[in-house]
Amino acid sequence: MNIFDSAAQMSLQVSVTAEEDEDTYEFIKELRVELTNLYLTLLIGIISENDQATHQQYLLIYQSQLDSVGTFIHSLTQMRETFNADNVQLLLNMIGLLADLVQYFSDNRDFISKL
Repeated sequence: MNIFDSAAQMSLQVSVTAEEDEDTYEFIKELRVELTNLYLTLLIGIISENDQATHQQYLLIYQSQLDSVGTFIHSLTQMRETFNADNVQLLLNMIGLLADLVQYFSDNRDFISKL
């Protein structure tokens, strides 16, 4: 998951409008959408895992990345371009991810308070 965290951090460091550089804007927009989708898909996969040992192993890996995931989501909410009309899929992914994180990690009050 470290490569995903690096990509998430990189996507947050670039702030460009479509008028300034359309290709970079589209790349960063799609990267953010795919990262939120990836974090959501991984969490759903962990939740759905039937083998208890595998579930526990994956859960520990995901939990070790909770701060990175939370920081990514929080940072996105602070960026004006996140709420542009052409970012509907990003917003939907963020809502789904937040809902699942809150539901699945509700006992982790420190993490929930950071969201």
